[in-house]
Amino acid sequence: MHSSHKASWLAWLASAFLFPLWRGVLGAANNNTTITEEFPQYYSSTDLRLGQKPSLGRQNFTHCCLLAVDQWFVAGGKNTTNIRITSDDLATFGTRQFPCGATYSGSNAGAPKVNIAYTWCKANCGGWQLSKNSKLNQWVSPLVGFLVPAVVFCLAIPRRRKLHIPDKLFDVPLNKITSNFRTPLIALCAAALVTVDTITWLMAIFALSGPILVGGIYEAFLDSRILSFVQDKIKYSRLTIADRAHLLYSILVGNLDMLTVPEGDAEEHTAWAHVDTFLVLQLRSQLVDDHYVQETKTRLRTMLSAQYSFGVTVGAPVIFFCGSFIYTLVDNFSNLGDNDTSHALAFGMWWMTIPHIAIISGLLLAGNNPNTLEGIVGEHTCLPQSHKFHLFALVYESRYRPAWIWNRGRSKKIWVERLSQGNDIAQENLTDEIRMQLGDWMVVAICGYTLILLPSILAFLTSFYTPEVGLSCRSMTFLTYMLSQLWLIALWVWDIETTHIDNKGCPHSPATHWGNWRDTWQAHIWYPLVLVGGTVAVFTAIGGTLMQIMGVYRTCLCDIPIGKWLRPGSDSDLYWNAGTNSAENIQLAQTWWRGTGAGAISFLGFICYVGWWYQRRLRYQFRVLIEKIDTNVPP
Repeated sequence: MHSSHKASWLAWLASAFLFPLWRGVLGAANNNTTITEEFPQYYSSTDLRLGQKPSLGRQNFTHCCLLAVDQWFVAGGKNTTNIRITSDDLATFGTRQFPCGATYSGSNAGAPKVNIAYTWCKANCGGWQLSKNSKLNQWVSPLVGFLVPAVVFCLAIPRRRKLHIPDKLFDVPLNKITSNFRTPLIALCAAALVTVDTITWLMAIFALSGPILVGGIYEAFLDSRILSFVQDKIKYSRLTIADRAHLLYSILVGNLDMLTVPEGDAEEHTAWAHVDTFLVLQLRSQLVDDHYVQETKTRLRTMLSAQYSFGVTVGAPVIFFCGSFIYTLVDNFSNLGDNDTSHALAFGMWWMTIPHIAIISGLLLAGNNPNTLEGIVGEHTCLPQSHKFHLFALVYESRYRPAWIWNRGRSKKIWVERLSQGNDIAQENLTDEIRMQLGDWMVVAICGYTLILLPSILAFLTSFYTPEVGLSCRSMTFLTYMLSQLWLIALWVWDIETTHIDNKGCPHSPATHWGNWRDTWQAHIWYPLVLVGGTVAVFTAIGGTLMQIMGVYRTCLCDIPIGKWLRPGSDSDLYWNAGTNSAENIQLAQTWWRGTGAGAISFLGFICYVGWWYQRRLRYQFRVLIEKIDTNVPP
């Protein structure tokens, strides 16, 4: 029998049959008696051996707990420097739930704590414990209960490129018998590529959640400002129909690269040029054809309506996610006092950042699919090279390229500033209208950061108050993630605030320079700072997730507060409970699980509703302006 299976069987046997006999037997035990000698029919020396190769995850802390209890028994039930059990004596210990592998049984009394010194644990129980297949709360709960549902949201978040999946994997003649033998293998290869691509994108948006969320809120802020600007100009008979239409088009397609041209195509075939030439130019004539004005209204309505509804892409998944989370939370109360369940709940709340990103990306007016504009324009041009390094392909087979989700706000700002270079719009001070003041940036940054901060704080509190109480490996992961996202948000704001375009419409900023950007001092500072913040964010988001699921955090050191690590000569004060289901574990779980879990799911539902309402408001304003585009036109 495998040693880990033996340990779990041993703990169950001891609690069920062995320790109720201790009242009469342990009283007669002397200091030289071991558990093995007292009960040779249930114990053998191999039951207490440590796992092989503990540095590779083969440690077993149930064995470690049994070894500590055995040594405490040898000492006659007296606490030593290395082992301290919260029980008065051997007889009292025998009346309590056996601590090694104990689970919640409905009683808040719990099991005695088996506090062991870090030096003893390091010498006898070094390494980490890999998550076990038999213990679903160690890996299935965080993986299936929280992370897999987040995949649904990441699929709704727009992106520019994806992992290239060769078309040859689908060019299989199913009518031939010989192909039927290799079809399953080919299908598995395609499934593996899709899985890798989805996981990669999921981790990317989680690691860059700060710039994505603040960028999305900034884009929504621009949409609202532009709509208010157009509404005000229509009211006071300002701007021509062409300028009004161009501003509305910029809201819908401002997320596209303005000047990108496919290889081998003419330089004038850009998204900006096509909108200006094919959609707006005829509106600039002195005698505007009323029929073309109606066509313009139809194009704008069609482009707006062609987008997926908020309820389909975000609302319905949020409802199912909330239902799954509530079920998991309620089910967790059958495992009160279990540290693995507590930390799994914490990581589940942490990953709620991904639904928040999906909500923000779903409330924006700009369409994700550039083929909508290509169909409206109807101009035959060269398609861009779809592959990059023969590894990454464009998500959409279109000559227009959408900006990455974290760059969409900057892209729309560039579109609007280019529009402001026109004589009529320049006179109306559009640039001043969209310019962000310090108070505006504070509102945008705080709103975006709150969507990261709240789930991360709730996760932090849940792990912080999981014994041993204090700042340890998991809670430190959440704290570091919050700080790294704040760092990236500050750098993103710096880049957006300094973004401007020259007379040719080329953008310049610390991140994007159409020219010799290496000579600019901002780029030399900005990129190293982004590299540092991005590295920390990737390590905490991806590394922290993997270490939790695998069990790397399940070590002696990670169960001790970091504050005690830093004390000089504090080794004698470093203790942690090697047992499970103590009264402290149960009490803290009852105190924190319900509050943090309910807070996280309530906040997600609230943000989803606000996002739906705000999107409906913007869409309503946009439709009203479409109908009024030819109203109060200046002479």
